[in-house]
Formats: sequence, C-alpha cells, structure tokens
Amino acid sequence: ALMVICIKTVSFAWNVSDGYCDPKDLNPDQLSRRVVGLPSLFDYYVYIYFFLGPLVGPTFDFLELMDFIYKRGRYANIPSTLQPVLKTAFFAAIFMTTTAVLLPRYNATYIRTEEFEQHSFWFRLFYSNFSINLVKYRYFAGWMLSQLSVDASGFSYNGVDKDGKHLWNSIRTVEPTLELINDLKRKTDLWNIYTQVWLKRYCYDRVIGNSTNPKVRAARLEIATYATMALAAIWHGYYPMYFIAYFQFAIVTVDAKYVFKARDSFKSVPGWAKWLFAAGMSNFYFNTSGIMFYLLDLQAGLKYLASMYYIPFITSIGGFLFFQITGLGQTKKQPRTEGKTIEMSDKSQTPDKKLD
Repeated sequence: ALMVICIKTVSFAWNVSDGYCDPKDLNPDQLSRRVVGLPSLFDYYVYIYFFLGPLVGPTFDFLELMDFIYKRGRYANIPSTLQPVLKTAFFAAIFMTTTAVLLPRYNATYIRTEEFEQHSFWFRLFYSNFSINLVKYRYFAGWMLSQLSVDASGFSYNGVDKDGKHLWNSIRTVEPTLELINDLKRKTDLWNIYTQVWLKRYCYDRVIGNSTNPKVRAARLEIATYATMALAAIWHGYYPMYFIAYFQFAIVTVDAKYVFKARDSFKSVPGWAKWLFAAGMSNFYFNTSGIMFYLLDLQAGLKYLASMYYIPFITSIGGFLFFQITGLGQTKKQPRTEGKTIEMSDKSQTPDKKLD
C-alpha cells in the first residue's frame, strides 16, 4: 500500500508543479495531466485512498480520477463492463489455479538450497527460470483480482478504436500476453504497467527534458535509463539485490537499444534465428532480474549468480563493451550535403503505446 501511495504522491506533486509552469515548457502528455491550482485537501485524500487498487494497484493520475468521478471525457458514456470483467476473471482463475497447483511443487525457495547447487548447470538454468515464472503468475493472480474491481467500475474504459471497438486498457496493472513477447522493452512495459508509466513520465522523461535538439536528447538517453533504474530500485526497498538487479537490467536495456539501432547489420541472419535469440535473451534477463528480486539478500543472490557462472552479467556487460568498441548501434552523422551537416535523429526508442 505504501508503494502505491508513493507513486500517487510523486505523480500528484509533478502534476501540480506542471500547473504552475508555462505551457510552452511542457510536452503534450504533461499538459494533459497538469493540475492548475492546488486542489482541496479532501480531493487529495480521495485520490490517495481511492478504494480501487489501493493495495497492489493499478495506480492513476489525479485528473484521471476526477474525470472518472465527474463523468468527463472518455468516462461520459461508459458501456457495459461485463465483457472485460469476464475476461479478467478468466485470466485470474487460470493464474490462481496454476499458482495453487504448481508453485508448491516447484517452489523458487529451492534455489536457496545446497541441493540445488549439486544439480547440473542445465537443470539449474531450467528450474530457476521455470519456478520464477510460477512466482510471476502469483503476481498475475493478485493483480488480476485487483483489476476486476477496476474493470467492473468502468475505470479502465478507454473509448473506442478506429473500428468502433470498445477499449479497456486505460488503467491496468499487467497484460498476460507479455509472456508471448520477445521484445524486452515491450515485455517490461506490460509488467506492472502503471509503475512503468510512472517511472517513464516522472523520471525518464523528466531527465531527458523537452529539448528538441537531437544531440541533447541522445546525450541524456543513457543517463535517463540509469536514473530510472536507480529510482525503481529505491522505490522497491533497500535490499542489495534490488540495486544489483536494476543495475544489470539497465545495462541490458541499453544493449537492447544498441541492437535495435544496429538491426540493419544483422539482415543476413534468418528471421527465425533472430526471433529465437530475442525471445531467449529477453526471457532470460527478465527472469534473472526476477530471481534476484525474489532472493533479496546479497549472499543468496551472489550464490545464485555463481551457480549460473555469472553469465547474466558477463553477457550483458560484454554486449555493452562490444557495441562501445565496434561503434555498432551508435548515433552517427550523415555525410555533408550542400555545405550542411545533417544529423541522424535518435531512433532508439520504439513508439510508446497509448496506455490511456
């Protein structure tokens, strides 16, 4: 509950701060969320302790809640919520059943034992990844149960798409489809969704700033990534493995950006091979971070990494050094044309999907 309150408090502070800024200094997203003038204390506590998702999320911004309460914008005419409720309840039942049946038999606590270390490397690799997936499903189950109340109230309604289909993706915590995605960024974006949105809006984007200069933005991209991971670690708590996990994940995220930028260099690689590599690496690093989160304390975490021969760190740091040394994936200048130097705009970020 305190982690949810932290997100809401920080979001509210930025929204109110933006309300006192010159609109010219804000981007469109910040303009749409700015709170002009200080709301009443009553409205503030309504926002902080609103009964939908107060323990495990999802979270939301102040104006989103005000629009919902006063039936403004997309909430002016909310259709029947039966379809999204049934869909969410179906996934919640699947993940609760999976957790109840399989997690006791393949518990991730086994990773801490001496017996686990006696097995072969391939067994350790498979078991740790399989068991941490079951731990993820336990999170899915809790989040889906919380999502049920959000869907039933209509708070997750997001208008209609170009085909007139009703969308229910504005206020969400997780999308189970992330398990089928081989893109690390998209997979991360769909896990604890509004926490990812919070980190992007109120840390990543703020570090980058609203400058339209490609050089300035490119120089701040990696700094923004590391700052965001550091904030995420602090938000979770002060266990050493949080910081180690986020440090490693920050490097992997930068590696993924380099791979995306250098994708033209791998045109000769068959599509199926690239898909398998991307799927394997994204799930491996995602799950490794989850295991370090689960283990928490430094001794257990380092013990697990040693059982994996530190492959997660060796490969991620090795990949980072490879791109730094070879220059692949780096922003380069185009040749001079008619006396002018044309800069390549930064394409490292895939377009952010609309969450609300």
